Amino acid sequence: MHKYLTFCTYLWLVSASVFAGGPQPAIVNGTTTQDEPTTGALLLSIRPGASPPTYAGLCSGTMIGCSSFLTAAHCVCKNSEALSNNSLQTCDTRSAADLQVYLQNGGIHQVSAISVHPSFKFGVASDVAVLTLAAPVQGIPPMAINSTVTPPIGTPGIIAGFGVTSATAEDFGVKRTGNIATANCADANAEPPIPQPANICWQYLGNSEGTDSNICFGDSGGPLFIDQGFKRVVAGVSSGVFDNCQANSFSFDTNVYQNRSYITSNIARSLDETGRCRIDIRKRIKTYANSVYNAKKQCLAAALAGKTLLGNCLNEKAAKKIDKAVKALAAEKLAKRCPLEVIENSALGGKCAGAANPDELRQCIVDAGNEAVSRMLDAQYADAEADSPLADKVLAKCQKTISSAAKSYLFKSLNALNQCEAKTDKALTNVSACPLPATLDSLDKYAASLHKKILKACPEGAVEGLIAGGDRFGASCDDPALDAAGVAACEKTEHDQVAKALADLAPGRISAFNAESCGFVSQVGDADTAIVQQTRANGEAVPDVSDVLLHKIDVPEGVRFLRVTLNGQETLLSRLFGTIDNSLDLYLRYQETPSVDPTAANNAASINTGAFEALQVKNPAPGEWRVLVHDAGEEKNKPYQLTVTMIKPKTN
Repeated sequence: MHKYLTFCTYLWLVSASVFAGGPQPAIVNGTTTQDEPTTGALLLSIRPGASPPTYAGLCSGTMIGCSSFLTAAHCVCKNSEALSNNSLQTCDTRSAADLQVYLQNGGIHQVSAISVHPSFKFGVASDVAVLTLAAPVQGIPPMAINSTVTPPIGTPGIIAGFGVTSATAEDFGVKRTGNIATANCADANAEPPIPQPANICWQYLGNSEGTDSNICFGDSGGPLFIDQGFKRVVAGVSSGVFDNCQANSFSFDTNVYQNRSYITSNIARSLDETGRCRIDIRKRIKTYANSVYNAKKQCLAAALAGKTLLGNCLNEKAAKKIDKAVKALAAEKLAKRCPLEVIENSALGGKCAGAANPDELRQCIVDAGNEAVSRMLDAQYADAEADSPLADKVLAKCQKTISSAAKSYLFKSLNALNQCEAKTDKALTNVSACPLPATLDSLDKYAASLHKKILKACPEGAVEGLIAGGDRFGASCDDPALDAAGVAACEKTEHDQVAKALADLAPGRISAFNAESCGFVSQVGDADTAIVQQTRANGEAVPDVSDVLLHKIDVPEGVRFLRVTLNGQETLLSRLFGTIDNSLDLYLRYQETPSVDPTAANNAASINTGAFEALQVKNPAPGEWRVLVHDAGEEKNKPYQLTVTMIKPKTN
C-alpha cells in the first residue's frame, strides 16, 4: 500500500522536513521553460508590511480569467499540515493581502479575494480554489477549463509548475513542464484509495527527461493541460503525490471537469476601460436629459396653470437650469472616464458614433439629450406652446398625468436598457443582443403601468377635450380621433423610440477582458507581441562590478507595455528564518547600464527580497534597453529566468 501526502504549501513542507530529517521538495524529470504564459507562481509575503517586500513561493496555478487564478485549495490554507494528515478538513484560509501571483509575461499581482471550494476534502475531492486579482492582467489570454468530459485513462497531458525537481532538491522558482499519460487511480494501490472521477491520476516511471514526468512540492495548484480537438484546456489541478515524487509512484490532480460549475461561477468579470466609459456616458445622458426635461416641463406646467408666461419662463428659469446641466458635461470631466484613446475603442453609436475626443463626446450627448427632450414634450403635450392656462381641472389632470406617466416610462425603460447593455459590457463570452428576455419583461410591466395611469386620469372625453380646437399631441400621437387608450399606445411608441435612441449612444460590447483575450492590447502569442527569454547563461559580466549580469534588449517602436520579469531558484533558509539566501534584484535603464542603486536617476528597480522581481514601463522609447540582474543574497550563481514581454496596442 502507498500512503499519499499533500504538496501543502512549499513553505510549510520545507520547514517541517528539516526537523523531520526528510526532503525539501518543480516538475520532476521535466524541462525548463519560459513558455506557458498562463502558468504562474503563488507567492506569500513572509514579512507583511516590510519594505521592500519579501516574497516566498508557495504553489503554482493557472490564469483562467483576466483576473482569475486557479490553484489548489490546500495552497491557500494556513493549516495545510493538518489537512494532509486527514486530521482536519476545514480550511483556515490565508489573508488575500498576503498573497501575490507571479507571471513571467505579466509581473507580480496582488490577490484581492480567495474562494475555496465548499466541498474541498484533501485526497477525496475538490482541491481547488479561485483567486481574484486586484486588477486584470493585460495581454495574457486566459486558459480555458475542461467543460466537456473527464479525460479517459491513457490521455496524454502536459504538467507545469514552479516546484522542485526532486524530493532532495532546493530549486523551487524555475518554471518547468513535463509529459504524463493519465492512469487508473485504483492502480496506485493507495490507502485510503484516491476516488475517481473526482481525481485524475498518472504513474511516474522515471523514463527519459521530459517524456515521463511528475509533479512535486511547489507544483501544487499547477495545471494539467490536455488537448481537446484544436483547443488546449486545463483538465487537472495538481493536488498530491506518493513516495516523495520518486519514480514508480503515482500522483493525482483534482478533476477540473467535475468542478467546472464552481470554477466557472468564480471567474471574475472585469469591465475594460471602454466599458467604464460607456457606463459613464449612459449615466450622463440620463442625467442631462432628465435635467433639461424637468426644466422645460416645469415651465410648461407653470404656463398651463397660468402662473407665468411661457416665453418668460423659458428665457429665465429654464435657461439657467439647462446651462447648469450643460456645464456638468464639461469635456475635462468626461475625459476622466473617456480619454481620447478610450473613446476610439468604445464603439459608440447614434449621434455619438463619430465622436473622436471628449469635446465631440460632450457635444453629441448635448445634441442627443436636447433632441430626446423635444420629442418627449412634443408627444406628451397637446398644446406645447402653452400660451394660455388650462382651466378645466379634469383636462388639466389628464394632461399632467400623460406627461408624468410618459416621463416615468421613458426613464424606467432607459434604465432597463442600460442595465442590459452593462451586462454585455461585463460578459466573458458573446451574449445575445439587448434587449434580453428579462429586459422585455420589465418593459412590458412599465408599459402596463403607463396605460393604467393614463386611462385612470383621463375619463371618456378628456383627451378629446385636450385636442379640441385644433391642438394636437405631436409625432405619431397627432390624431384628431385620439382617445385615452390611443394616447397610452402612442406615448409608449414615441418614448420607446426615444429610449432606444439614447441607449444606442453607448451600446454594450463584450469586455476586452474576456475568455479569449485581456485588454485592448496585443496578446502573448500574437505576432505583434515580442518576447525575449533569457537565462543566466545569456548575461554579460560588467567590468569592475561584481555579482551582476547585463542583458541587452532591443525595443521596437509602438510598444505600449515593456515588461521585464525575473524568477530564480529559492533556498531553504529563506523559509526557516525569513531571510533570503539567494535574493535577486532587477534594474532597468534606457541605453545605459543601470547602477546597483534603486535611487539612481533614470533607473527602474525591483528589489524585493527573494527570487521574484518585475518591472513595467509604459510607452517605452524605442531602442536598446539594458537589464541588470544582481545577486543580492548570500547564495550566488543560482539559475534564473529573465523574460521580457513587449506588448503593443491592439490593431483593429
